[in-house]
Amino acid sequence: MSSTRPELKFADTTHERSYFRKLAQLPEKDDSVVLRIVDHKDYFSCVGADAELVANDIYHTPSVIKHHQDTPYVTISPQVLFSLLKYVLLDKGMKVEFYSSPNITQICVGSPGNLDAVSSQYGFNFEFADGSTPVTGAIKVSQGQVGLACCDSTNHLVWVSQFDDNELYSNLESALLQIGVKEVIVPYSRNTKVPDQLKLLQMLAKIDGILVDEHRNFNANNINDDLAKIIDTDDENVTPTIYLKSRGIDETKLPLAMECTAAVIDHLHLLESETPFDFNLFNLADYMRMDSSTIKALNLFPAGSGQRQSSLKPGTQVTSVFELYSRYCKSTAGQRLLSQWLKQPLTNYEHISRRQQLVQAMVDESVARLSVHEWLQKVPDIRRLMAKVSSKSQDYSNKRLDDIVRLYQLVQSLPALTEALEDFDEPLIKSEFGDTLNEISTHLTKFAELVEYTVDLSALNSASLVGAEFNVKPEFDEGLVEIANTLARVERDIQRIHEEVADDLGMELNKKLKLEKHQVHGWALRVTRNDSSVLRNTGKKYPQLQTVKAGVFFTTPRLQELAKEYDDTHSQYNSKQAELIRNILDIAATYSPKFTQLSLLLGTIDVIVAFAIAAITAKIEYVRPQLIEIGQEGRRVDLKDSRHPVLEEQPDLVIVANDVDMQPHGFSIITGPNMGGKSTYIRQVGVIALMAQIGSFIPAAAGATLPVFDAILSRIGAGDSQLKGLSTFMVEMLETSSILASATSDSLIIIDELGRGTSTYDGFGLAWAISEHLIATTKCSTLFATHFHEVTELADKYPDQVSNLHVVAEVGSSSDDITLMYKVEPGISDQSFGIHVAEVVKFPAKIVNMAKRKASELVEGGESVCKRLKATDEVKEVLQKWRTEMGGKVTDADAAVARLRELTRDMVDGKALQELVDTL
Repeated sequence: MSSTRPELKFADTTHERSYFRKLAQLPEKDDSVVLRIVDHKDYFSCVGADAELVANDIYHTPSVIKHHQDTPYVTISPQVLFSLLKYVLLDKGMKVEFYSSPNITQICVGSPGNLDAVSSQYGFNFEFADGSTPVTGAIKVSQGQVGLACCDSTNHLVWVSQFDDNELYSNLESALLQIGVKEVIVPYSRNTKVPDQLKLLQMLAKIDGILVDEHRNFNANNINDDLAKIIDTDDENVTPTIYLKSRGIDETKLPLAMECTAAVIDHLHLLESETPFDFNLFNLADYMRMDSSTIKALNLFPAGSGQRQSSLKPGTQVTSVFELYSRYCKSTAGQRLLSQWLKQPLTNYEHISRRQQLVQAMVDESVARLSVHEWLQKVPDIRRLMAKVSSKSQDYSNKRLDDIVRLYQLVQSLPALTEALEDFDEPLIKSEFGDTLNEISTHLTKFAELVEYTVDLSALNSASLVGAEFNVKPEFDEGLVEIANTLARVERDIQRIHEEVADDLGMELNKKLKLEKHQVHGWALRVTRNDSSVLRNTGKKYPQLQTVKAGVFFTTPRLQELAKEYDDTHSQYNSKQAELIRNILDIAATYSPKFTQLSLLLGTIDVIVAFAIAAITAKIEYVRPQLIEIGQEGRRVDLKDSRHPVLEEQPDLVIVANDVDMQPHGFSIITGPNMGGKSTYIRQVGVIALMAQIGSFIPAAAGATLPVFDAILSRIGAGDSQLKGLSTFMVEMLETSSILASATSDSLIIIDELGRGTSTYDGFGLAWAISEHLIATTKCSTLFATHFHEVTELADKYPDQVSNLHVVAEVGSSSDDITLMYKVEPGISDQSFGIHVAEVVKFPAKIVNMAKRKASELVEGGESVCKRLKATDEVKEVLQKWRTEMGGKVTDADAAVARLRELTRDMVDGKALQELVDTL
């Protein structure tokens, strides 16, 4: 970070004291949630704890801090401001408040869920690492029901939903993750220790990077009046109620959702927006449910957040499923949509099949696919351009026309994409893409006509003048004609001087002697430094302006006059055309819905193409899986030679393919050594299932079959969360409780090393009980990796559901000769390799020997415990049977004892049981 920083300046000590006094009088804030920045126009500053954050996390040194009495402060240059905002808003998920100097009045507020105000005020373009957009959600809970309203203010979208949930809010967690909510508001509560409120906040704390705030206004009394002002309809006869019903939203049945909608409208000041919002009903059942643990465990997105990289650089290591595909996405719209699809895998069989069919067409027809992929490289960020066009910034300079022209160029290129799509033989390409594109193109033809009628596009074809700009056509307004004529005359005179000087100096026009518009000196002439000798002794005739690496800039007295006249006339032109530009922008903004539709269509095409390229360029080509929809019989997992797609992309890494064969509602227990591949295997199945349900092909051999899952839920790892006050075991139990509460028979459960956060026997007991519940009660497809080998005995109790698998490892003659095969095969691992691993990494021999002795003692003790547990169960069964036979009364003691001896003869611990019988 640059050490060049501005100085905090005041007119006098009175102003200085007033400045710090006003800052101290601002309302108290949570320093871990809110950062305050003062805008001094040329630079920025922070005080107190905010200054310390900037010094430590941005400048990485406390030496930048200065003091006013006991108050620390730090100054920030405009160049550093963007890095600070990106770090605070995107990485840390904090809120930022901007204040003006010297009055300390609020300018704007930015937060992870609402970046528009800061972006508009300071001209920054923020993007999250996963390609998602800033979304704010409002939540209200009542009597087991959850109301939810989420707003993407950038794309002017609102989703509403109301659903039943369990006390752990598992469905709400899935909804927030699927929509990509960055910030939530909850009703203000005086008592934050209410159990429901605590559990809600506890669930929200599981989601990394989400900002939680309280809001007082969840009142929906005026919701219809508010909706009438912001809904996307031009028909006066369409009331808010009619509009919402057309979107599947019955406000009378969603009272909590409507209260949340009112809160979002108030919190984000949506009534001030001049762009209408599109409302949609969010249905949880439409998408595969995932918890935050699953998104992390499956490595769906790059670690951390912050600024999104536009593309993965060649040679950069792929670390996530998002990067697996995003490197082939050519447009920002495609990368954003990819992020959304990864969070919202489909559950509707027909919708998944339609995506698969589109991918298949792209895979099969390579020539047409290549044409489409090349065209997509030219697509600008439509969403960002339309946001700039629709911005109500008071800057109406001709630079605002650049965005209009870029959109115009895109519209003009659409016929080429239409032609490329027509080359496909697959009818679905035409119906899904071609027909929609034609309909959008027809509407945007009027936009192109508007631009051609109002904007001077000659600069598109001009290569003679560096720094050419777009202007309003003079003939569009009579007042511009005279000024435009003057400009044209001045440009001709400047060009004439260029030619005269070239003749005078004997230099070739444009090659040796160049005419350029210098950012400081205006129109000037330039020669290279090698040719600058021609200017020797010509100081009065050709005054030199500046010498730089590119050459020597010089002018003539007449050129100086013309350059000034040009600047003055151009300034007049800009002032005159500013109002016209405003009108053009207002009209162009009305095309926002069609450009939004175009952005979604191009993003969809981009992602489908990326799926196809990922499938055919993988080390081993992906295949199209056969899916079994929810509700059908025979919902089994059958994968041959499956691989982990992200691991497969790692350089110099040989991947061992594994088969997966799970019966309907199957429970697979995987045992084996650490680092042997258990975790990779179970995650791999989860990733492949998700890939299949976003419509992608999968890394497996032909004939792959998968059921459509309604959820992927996981408990992987044994990390604690000290900052949130949660121990390792508490985190483990919370995540497991959420799984038990929300899993169905159509879910896929992935559990790795359950029970490690507590004592061995407690851990084993929990692992056994939870496993048995999932097998006998939930009956869901489960992959359970464990070091509790005793759990494998569940296969004896539930032979039709439970299968035992193990990762293969071979031990040679020496103790440190271990070969991990990374192959998963049927059966139980016959030994543990923990001590062997310790020997391999050169643990002290004394410690290793001690570990071996202790392990031997524990194994013997464990076997004894297991026998006692099993014997106790059998005793209970025998006594119950004996009691039933005796009818509750013993009339013949000898016969009763004899019968009890018969029942216990073949039991595990015969001697102990006989002693028990004798005692009875």
